[in-house]
Amino acid sequence: MGSNPTLSATAVHLQVDDLAVQLVRKPIRTLRLLVRSPDGPVRVSAPLRVGEEAVRRFVSDHRDWIRRHQARLASRPPPPPPPTAAERLALAARVPILLARWEPVIGVGITGFRVRHMRTRWGSCNTRTRRISLAAGLVRFPGECLEYVLVHELVHLLERGHNARFYGFLDHFLPDWRARRMLLARRDSPQGLPAPALDSGHEGL
Repeated sequence: MGSNPTLSATAVHLQVDDLAVQLVRKPIRTLRLLVRSPDGPVRVSAPLRVGEEAVRRFVSDHRDWIRRHQARLASRPPPPPPPTAAERLALAARVPILLARWEPVIGVGITGFRVRHMRTRWGSCNTRTRRISLAAGLVRFPGECLEYVLVHELVHLLERGHNARFYGFLDHFLPDWRARRMLLARRDSPQGLPAPALDSGHEGL
């Protein structure tokens, strides 16, 4: 018995006018469109039983939207290279000084820290092992940004979640933390991505 091509989970490559399209069928209810690069194929996720002609019409109807997003991606500057080993060492050398200041103030202590390349966040705290990770890209930001991220992670040893209690601690220990966070939000991410987030205070995040 032959297979139904409309139920295939294999990606299919289509050409819709001047647009290259990668079609992937999934158990979803609506058509979804994703533009990931200025010149690569447009990805369409389609419900299992939606036919190819309906997908082609969907792409054609959204052609202007697709072109706008491709142009926006093309206008972005290329991402900078990741921090060098020397930059990571320079950042790591600043951390013990900040820890000596802030651990007694907050009333917590960590068992260790590391500086590493983090693509999606500025820092994380493993509350079980009491270890902190810091994004190497912080070396390219003002010093108050590193201090803010470090204090943020230390506060997670008092409160794991991002709740009113957590932000109350931040307000108490670092009243200008919002202004420091804005410095990270306004500048381009060193990782070449939208500005990374801080962790949620949970292990393994």
